[in-house]
Amino acid sequence: MVRFEYFEDGKLLLTKYIGNINKEAIKSYIQYIFLKSDSAKLEKLILDYREANVLFNPKALMEIADIRKSSELGRIKNRSVFLVDKPRETALISLISILYNKNMNPVDFCYTSKRCVESLSLDMTEDELEKNLKGLKYEFIGDQC
Repeated sequence: MVRFEYFEDGKLLLTKYIGNINKEAIKSYIQYIFLKSDSAKLEKLILDYREANVLFNPKALMEIADIRKSSELGRIKNRSVFLVDKPRETALISLISILYNKNMNPVDFCYTSKRCVESLSLDMTEDELEKNLKGLKYEFIGDQC
């Protein structure tokens, strides 16, 4: 499952991946966010993988990185923070960011909400961020797991 919501007048996007997440789910969500939703003002992204079980192998990483690159062509630069806590998800998401980020948008990895708030200079506390991540309004319905 993918839950998400825009904050800060559309400048911040919080995304939470929950349960089994496959390559197609991530690809279709990326396309939705960058090509079909109102993300014109988007500057900061937090992608929370702490409750995710990523079901793709390293071979799929290039496809995911390529879809993000092509979806963001011509858009304003943004900064992403991946919130992770498990070794496998951290390694896979790290590889995606390396493949995607060659001279593109900056990416950071955080293990705590406090570090996310600091990294993106958010106008909220770590408790507020956690509360927002637990109560995201929208569920992405697409090529789910």
